[in-house]
Order: sequence, then structure tokens, then C-alpha cells
Amino acid sequence: MKPLKILAALTFCSLLLSLNTACTHHGFVTGSRKSVSGSWYEGAAGYDRAWPEWKESKAPALVYFYTDWCRYCREFEHELLSSSEVKDYLQNVVKIRINPEAGNKDNEVAKMFGVTGYPSIFIIPSGATKPKRLSQHKKMGGEWVLMSPAEFVQACRANE
Repeated sequence: MKPLKILAALTFCSLLLSLNTACTHHGFVTGSRKSVSGSWYEGAAGYDRAWPEWKESKAPALVYFYTDWCRYCREFEHELLSSSEVKDYLQNVVKIRINPEAGNKDNEVAKMFGVTGYPSIFIIPSGATKPKRLSQHKKMGGEWVLMSPAEFVQACRANE
């Protein structure tokens, strides 16, 4: 009888742990993360200011490199960043936007990330030391097309 109770208790604890992990991953449990700023940190100076919040909040960071002349950057901002689904996801993400052409320090940060084209988007999981490059496009029927907002959010979550 005693081994059966122990087995039942272990099974129950395992179930609770699995449920908590799934809920935390999908944003249903917020106790493990502190809230983050709703605003974007801008430029190299913003990049430096973002790190204390990133460390304290235990939230992932999204680093977005763009230029003013880049039509793909405008498409990314208009079609994905402005969508309600992506905005909802970004509420729990430290957001950093850098234009490498704005100054030498901004360009240095871009070089540190290995940016060679625009837009360049990275997710830095909480506590990680290496950023993960994201694409806003997917291959469909032999052509590259912009992801839907849901697909982009899924790609971000998969790389947290």
C-alpha cells in the first residue's frame, strides 16, 4: 500500500510540474517573470540600458536592427510589429531597436551581433549568453514570403 501512495504522489507532482512548465511557456503563469517596459529601447544607449531590465525580469529580449531606407524593415514593422498578436507577445519581452547607421556605437553593436543585412532580428533567451537569429520570412512554394503574425510569434517562442 505504501509504494502505491508514493507512486501516486510522484505522478501527481510530475503532472503539476508539467502543467506549470506548459503554462509558464505560454505566458499563463507570470510569477516567474517580472513585467517589462512597454517601450522600445532605442540605439546603442538603449541597448546598454535594457540589460538590467532583461536580467531582472527574466524575460527574453528581442533585438531588431533596421535602417530608414530598408523596405523590408518597413514591411516587418507594418505587417508584423504593428499586429495585435505580435504586440501582445512583445508585452513580455525586452525590446531593443537599433539603426546601425545612426552612429558609431550603434554600428559597433550591429557588428557584435554579426549583422550583414536588414532587418536583422535576434531573440536572447533569459539568462542566455548567445542571441538566436530569427527570420521574418518563410519559404513557400519556392519563394520567400513574410510570416503571418502567429507564425512570427511562434518562431519567437520557439527560440526563447
